[in-house]
Amino acid sequence: MEESCSECRLKNQEITRFTSCPCFVQRKYSLGGDIICWFCQYAHYDLEKNTLPEKGVCCYPKKQPL
Repeated sequence: MEESCSECRLKNQEITRFTSCPCFVQRKYSLGGDIICWFCQYAHYDLEKNTLPEKGVCCYPKKQPL
């Protein structure tokens, strides 16, 4: 599902893994089917940590590395 957005209401804001918005774009290599920020190309989560991150940042319109 890809819906065009002129401006994301969550841009530069803190998001959780379960946040969602109409600017969602599925990550190319995601197995998830939910329309939540955790699976969005614009969401940045610090995945280098040893624990699963609870919060991230919406970087719309800059797509994040996969």
